[in-house]
Amino acid sequence: MQIIREVFSYGAAFLLSCGPAQVFGLIKGAIDYFRLSKLQSKIAAVSAEVESLQRQANTGIALLAKKAKKVHLESKLQERKDSLFADCLALIPFVGAIFSWRVFCKNSPCDAQDMPEYAVKHLLENHPKTFAQLLFYPLAGQAQEDEDWYREAATVKIGVFDPKAKDNVRFLTAKLRQHDNQHPRPTVVLFHGNMMTGDQMSDRANMYFRQGYDVLCPTMGGFPGSDPVKTCEESSYRDVEGIKRHLERLGVKEVGFHGLSIGGSLAFQAAVGATNAKELKVKFVMAEQTFTSAIDAAANVAGNTISPSLKPFARGVARASFPQKRKIMLAEDVIIETDGLDNRKKAELMKEKKIPLFVMKSTQDHIMGRDPSPDGNVYLANFADDLLQARYDDAPEKNNFIDTIFGGHCESFRNTPKWRAFLEQAMPLAPL
Repeated sequence: MQIIREVFSYGAAFLLSCGPAQVFGLIKGAIDYFRLSKLQSKIAAVSAEVESLQRQANTGIALLAKKAKKVHLESKLQERKDSLFADCLALIPFVGAIFSWRVFCKNSPCDAQDMPEYAVKHLLENHPKTFAQLLFYPLAGQAQEDEDWYREAATVKIGVFDPKAKDNVRFLTAKLRQHDNQHPRPTVVLFHGNMMTGDQMSDRANMYFRQGYDVLCPTMGGFPGSDPVKTCEESSYRDVEGIKRHLERLGVKEVGFHGLSIGGSLAFQAAVGATNAKELKVKFVMAEQTFTSAIDAAANVAGNTISPSLKPFARGVARASFPQKRKIMLAEDVIIETDGLDNRKKAELMKEKKIPLFVMKSTQDHIMGRDPSPDGNVYLANFADDLLQARYDDAPEKNNFIDTIFGGHCESFRNTPKWRAFLEQAMPLAPL
């Protein structure tokens, strides 16, 4: 079967190289050359602004914002050069399409069956935020009434450093509930899914609060209630840093992170990503019905809902939506890179840092589930299993850190004995 797929892939690439690839290379090459020139001009202009502010001995947020822009733009430079190189290779008769896609798999094996994945990435790469918002953050930019949450919760605004925002700061709306605002307790931050806001995590927040924890439920930047932004991987990682700095200002010392669906990507980033919030001690991550990476999730959805043959194309769209290794300056001495929401890699880092992980999966989850049963009623494997494996390897006790819900994606979270036992061990509480 693999030989047939490879023959088909190379045959298709040969046909595409007899005209279509050359037309594509000329058009996209012109566009990419223009974008590269524009990017180089922006870098030069921002570099001049940084030097000007440094001569003025300006050490405030304006200088930090310009430095952050420069770091981000410079990290895109090689990406643009690779694209232009691939465009040029596409011009070669008969083999242009074959050589072109290989530019983008230089850090991984180049199997012929992966050709559609990298070809789609090449085709769509100039509009990453558009596709990321459509596929992974669909509620971003939509108007929505606030949910009626518990009366005791305070609405707070959380400042997020963002060099693209007005005055370099934008604000998230969040719900905060504390037992005593003069004496903060260990706090659980709950990150919502992609068709939700922070308010809609109230049922889960109430369960944590009744266990004795303070709770914070932020709404992602760009989602209803928070300031507008083109929601993407970069914006979500900036949200995480703003939230952690806010907790420090509140006086919180210990924190756990709960992420539902795509909220899991924020929870994992909050747990192990580089940060300027040095005083916070991360006690656990609760990964509820989430994925190993954006690329894996996109392929899985395409395979489960349409056809497994579309998986390479879905992976290509996800690669275009989440460019990797773009640098993000969070503070003067804190620079991180985009990674395509790679939760699996972060679960491995949690193992190194000895941060406990609890995962929850649902039996009929068409987004996170894999390997449907013969009758098609349930999925026999799940991304939760992979995350658990990444954190605990084959440790005999790892089955204590997973629970199963019977139902579909984003099925209601349940207060289970396993979950309570995990909390008591991971983030124990002093008496109220």
